[in-house]
Amino acid sequence: MTIDTRTGEIELKRKVDEKIRDGRYDDAIHDLDAWLEETTNTRDPGPPMGLPGWLLRRKAQCLCGNEELPAAIRLAGDAVAACTSSGDEAELADAHSVLGVSYAKLALYGTAVEHLKRAYAFFGDRDPAKAGSLLNNIGNIFFEMGSIDEAQENFEAAVAHRDTGAPDRTVAIALGNLGRCAVALGEYSRAVECHERSIAMFASLGHTVFYAHALRKLADAHVEFGAYAAAEPLYRESLDVMADERRPLWRYEIFVQLGILYLKIGRYDDARRALETGLREAPTSDSQTRILANDSLARVFEALGDPVEALRRQKVAFEGIKDSTASKVDAALITALADLDLERVKREKELSHVRYVELAQALEELERVKDELEARNRELAQIAVHDSLTGVFNRRHLTELLPIEIERVRRYDEPLSIAMIDLDGFKQINDEHSHVVGDEVLRRIVVLMGTHLRRNDRIVRYGGDEFVVIFPHTTYAEAEIACEKLRSEVADYAWDDIASGVRVSISIGIAEASGDSLPDDLLSQADERMYVDKEKRRRQPEA
Repeated sequence: MTIDTRTGEIELKRKVDEKIRDGRYDDAIHDLDAWLEETTNTRDPGPPMGLPGWLLRRKAQCLCGNEELPAAIRLAGDAVAACTSSGDEAELADAHSVLGVSYAKLALYGTAVEHLKRAYAFFGDRDPAKAGSLLNNIGNIFFEMGSIDEAQENFEAAVAHRDTGAPDRTVAIALGNLGRCAVALGEYSRAVECHERSIAMFASLGHTVFYAHALRKLADAHVEFGAYAAAEPLYRESLDVMADERRPLWRYEIFVQLGILYLKIGRYDDARRALETGLREAPTSDSQTRILANDSLARVFEALGDPVEALRRQKVAFEGIKDSTASKVDAALITALADLDLERVKREKELSHVRYVELAQALEELERVKDELEARNRELAQIAVHDSLTGVFNRRHLTELLPIEIERVRRYDEPLSIAMIDLDGFKQINDEHSHVVGDEVLRRIVVLMGTHLRRNDRIVRYGGDEFVVIFPHTTYAEAEIACEKLRSEVADYAWDDIASGVRVSISIGIAEASGDSLPDDLLSQADERMYVDKEKRRRQPEA
């Protein structure tokens, strides 16, 4: 590719933009690198700011599309600095937009909104198409943060931009997003209305992939409100529409949602096939969908009577959760590095060519800081989720585990109970027999729990001599039976094997979750009932 004139540069931008729209990010990067290689044969581009802002921004956009987010953030930061230096305000706003989307993919929502609002400040009155798209992105971030009212405001503003020239596709996307808000607010009729308007607009535009995705979102809305019969044909139509698509975006998500629908209505073989297809097609970068698919498959295999495969799928899901948590730690590292890069390129704007040696030293310092941050990141990733004394889960992991179980209650309307268990008079055991004996008592208690509770019940050392047991798929009454059996086993255990005169009993408080339960409230309820049980047993020892 030979680019000798301004006309050639314009043609290159057009071709690259077209490939980016089609999702052909690697091809676009190849064209940009080829252009750069030819032009650098005749000039020295110098530091990153010596490169054109449009080139840096477009390459960053491609890297973001490929989920190479650290590199995308660095290049977009270079683009911001280069465009600030050149005074190209439109390209500067586009660079802020790429930064915002990249940060949003890392769940760094505050930083993402800041950059997207900078872009909107420029395009709001100048380019309705870009303004509407930015409002959709900002609204999606607020939606992910749970700020539904703020999300609605941005989606409604995106729809309003239609009057100033925003394309129908942007408006149709905003209508679908308003439908999601209505679902979150429990407004079934409004959700259906918004999604049907979105579907009609995409149908008239001939946008096959977006039309299929809009059908899927309407199906999701029906599922949320229990209208399963209305949802299945929409999922099927969505898959049929995308059958001949060269780039069937989101198709794997549709298979996963269809599989969850089949799981809800007891069609377990169909659920397994749909979920396995979705998992097979899902990119490794979409960790949340892969976690959801494996978790749902665990439930399918449990229903099909294959506990071994169910347990394996559950383990894969939990490994995904751990990896996702680690990626959030990585995000903190990326943010720090990106901020350092932005400061570096801002300084470059002020430096003359004679200070390039100082710049090299600054870059060396950046590498040193990067190594330190990466070392710290590795340390954080090694933090265990298990209690070192008893080997069961620790309280830190409970804060991750309990919200997941409560979300399952909300999604699938299945029972969930927890029990708060406290050893009676444990301080007296430590005082009279030593802490070594007390530690052994705690270990034996955990062994008894592991022996007499189900394999999928989760045991957590909450603190000191307090334990929390999570009972999935279990009502209050069923958990009470299990706990009373455990209480008897503890009372009858031969504690004299540890030390003469040791006696152990437990107090128990049980709480059952609902779909709108909060983890802290559920724990507090179980804790209060445990103390009631303890007081009752103190007043009436024979109980």
